[in-house]
Amino acid sequence: MEHESNIQKLDFAVLVPQAQRGDSRAVNSLLLGFTPMVRAFKYNSYYVHYLEQDDTEILALMAVNDAIKSFKQHNFHFFATHVKYTIRRQLNIQVQKKKNLFDAELATLDEEGCTSLDALSSECYKESISRDERSACVLELVARLPQMQRLVIREVFLRGKSQREVAATLGVTSRACTALKRQRWILCAGL
Repeated sequence: MEHESNIQKLDFAVLVPQAQRGDSRAVNSLLLGFTPMVRAFKYNSYYVHYLEQDDTEILALMAVNDAIKSFKQHNFHFFATHVKYTIRRQLNIQVQKKKNLFDAELATLDEEGCTSLDALSSECYKESISRDERSACVLELVARLPQMQRLVIREVFLRGKSQREVAATLGVTSRACTALKRQRWILCAGL
């Protein structure tokens, strides 16, 4: 892989202590060396579903910087692994925050009394989400999905109904619900 060859060229025993003392050239060398690894995370399919690609790259570069500051070992052979672990941990924290935000928005909808069919197809859903500025990502995610997929997501997975019950509610066959599930249209919200 490209990022492994770039990382192997770096002399961690020299660069990491210099970077920890505040040498900006050493920090820049390390950040440039880990940039291909950061880009690999940027296009990782798991993170693409929850985070914007630019956000992923920024978070990963910040994680590299945090890894430089927090590295305490004297064996610099493990520094690349430490950086990779730190990037994954930071990105997973952000993904969990997005999931929690999505769950909170759905709970708010239930409290406001929006019915399941009205909530995803009417202005009730959009108004309740737009009240909170932090939920713009949820609104964008839901807006990208066609109405039928949004209803299937809501009815099957968030309400705990079987696919047959959903099919009866929507007036479609249970095969249609299964087809939607197989076509991976229900990837949002970690379902």
